[in-house]
Amino acid sequence: HRRVETASREGGATVTYAVATSAERFRAVTVACPPCDTSDAICLPAAAQEALGVTPGDSVICVRL
Repeated sequence: HRRVETASREGGATVTYAVATSAERFRAVTVACPPCDTSDAICLPAAAQEALGVTPGDSVICVRL
């Protein structure tokens, strides 16, 4: 699980992840965002947060594609 943070608009390397919410209100998206392999947080764009129904601080499941 990773904690949601809002992605900044600055450029940089991105990686594609499948990101999902918990089972009781399951939603999933694929999104290109900065790598989170060495962090406990994932920086999601606002559109991805809205699609998932999450806000900064919420927990999501991430799988690098």
